[in-house]
Amino acid sequence: MEEREKTARLAGQLFRQDGWMNIRSHGISMFPFIKEGDFCRFRAMTGPELDHCRRGDVLLFRTDDGRLIGHRLHRVEQRPEGKRYLLKGDANVRFDDWVSGSQVLGKLTAIRRGRRSARADGFLPLFWGRLMLGFPFLSRVLRKGAFNRSFGPGRKGRSG
Repeated sequence: MEEREKTARLAGQLFRQDGWMNIRSHGISMFPFIKEGDFCRFRAMTGPELDHCRRGDVLLFRTDDGRLIGHRLHRVEQRPEGKRYLLKGDANVRFDDWVSGSQVLGKLTAIRRGRRSARADGFLPLFWGRLMLGFPFLSRVLRKGAFNRSFGPGRKGRSG
């Protein structure tokens, strides 16, 4: 079993045990809503609680290769084998592969950036979620801004 998958399984067990988990953000897929290094608090969700997820919620899910990802919910589809969820990072141009209910671990409840914390169900986060759902072309603009911020002149990761 790969190390990443072992870590994800252990995280899932601890998550279910405590009912929540703080995860440090990596990457630019949710920029600027969630930035690199932010601490994201996710509340564990069981099967029946998934019925209360709304478009725009940020859900934590485990990929087939064991990664933990928090992306915004765009659509829920009922299939004979159960519900599946279509998610996407705000700064991603493409949607993730469909996610099954068993892959969804939790829902974002708060973000801590430095000494500041914000609830995920406040006015501005909800407004931002609606904006991202209503204007999908913004993802390209955000992607460019996030890339320039992360790898622009004088930043690590940019070659020559």
